Amino acid sequence: MDSFPENRPFLLSRDLVYVRPSGKNVVQALYITLSGAVFFSFNRVCLKRSHQVVQYASDALFRNFLFPDCVSRTSIPTAQALLSACHKLDADQLSAARHILSIQGSPPYLVAGQLCVERNAFRPSKTGVVVCEAVHQLCQMSTENRILICAHNNHCWDVLMRSLLKVIPESDMFRANAAFREIDGVPEDILPSCLYKEPYFSSSN
Repeated sequence: MDSFPENRPFLLSRDLVYVRPSGKNVVQALYITLSGAVFFSFNRVCLKRSHQVVQYASDALFRNFLFPDCVSRTSIPTAQALLSACHKLDADQLSAARHILSIQGSPPYLVAGQLCVERNAFRPSKTGVVVCEAVHQLCQMSTENRILICAHNNHCWDVLMRSLLKVIPESDMFRANAAFREIDGVPEDILPSCLYKEPYFSSSN
């Protein structure tokens, strides 16, 4: 809305707008307009799902699954195995990837930094390259490994997946999308790894 600062309020697909006419007609020249009140409400589905995930994570049955006390190292690559890296890593990136792959202590690991940058075209940042390389190495070492990657927005995850598609078959990856995401906003080379049941994206068959 151009008349508001920063084009606010900002609406996403399936947010709600309520319009209530006041019943008073206002005559302006040859045009007739209706005065009224406008109310905005955001879609609560994502918020409800976030609360549901926190509730599940607090359950004792899931706690050790998400934050295991003991991790098997039999299928984890050693630091030396990283020398055959697919991505070109500098010293800091190499050190970070080696720490992840050697599993010093219990996961999860926190790798701070933005995941993608724009230089002529969007591509993984230094942090994004570390994440992609660690995922690639883990997938190479064992087909039994299951990896969940989360990003703060769709664009960053699209960039990471495009990088991973260069080294991991699309049939081995699944790109989860919000049900209300517009299909036109998903890159064509990523769509084969998505599950779309018109008119929504889905996460299960």
